[in-house]
Amino acid sequence: MRVLNAHTHIENLSKITASNLNCEIDYFVNGTKCDDLDRLIQLNKQPNLKCFAGLHPWKIDDQEMAKLEGFIDRALNEGLGLGEVGLDRARRGIADFEVQKRVLRLQLEAVASRQRGVVLHIVRGWGDLLEMIDSILKPGRNNPIMVHNFCSNIENCRQLIRREIFISIGQPFFTHKDAAEILKIIPVERLLVEEEEMDANICERLNMIYEKISIAKNIDKELLKNICFENGKVF
Repeated sequence: MRVLNAHTHIENLSKITASNLNCEIDYFVNGTKCDDLDRLIQLNKQPNLKCFAGLHPWKIDDQEMAKLEGFIDRALNEGLGLGEVGLDRARRGIADFEVQKRVLRLQLEAVASRQRGVVLHIVRGWGDLLEMIDSILKPGRNNPIMVHNFCSNIENCRQLIRREIFISIGQPFFTHKDAAEILKIIPVERLLVEEEEMDANICERLNMIYEKISIAKNIDKELLKNICFENGKVF
């Protein structure tokens, strides 16, 4: 059975080949800056990789913004999804939050008319993000959307479910005090699983996350893997 790892980054790919010797994993591979695009286009041709290109909020600067419009248009024309993009109010030393919002809006507007998936990074900017989704995108129709590495509260989880947005769970989620309660309310048809860090133990670590979720949701682990794999096909 093939298994989906719903989030990693282009810089981790050198570690993926070795891990695939041990188990069959499909990967959602994300870029974070404009210079990633040529490599992502080539990687997207591989059958076990689905690639996403976007300008991550940590990478925004004048040089990246000057390239942004042409970069996004080319990425979407080449069949890539949009990601990893989003908002981050917590990290220090990155672009002003208003600049982040402008950059995200431009990227979402570009993808709105295309049937492309969107991978979102969100830290302490939920209200602004949900407003943009509501005003620009059509979740579950033109644009399947996932929030990667979800670690927020129950109410934000409910807001995502209401909008038919996929919720991707990684190892950090299980440190959340309400992890068990949050997992109970996530429909399996909106669930994805991720292990962002890549090394020789990726198969075991990814399997451990699937096992924790299967126990919390009282569902067979192999069935859960199959459901998540099918969920990923909409992207």
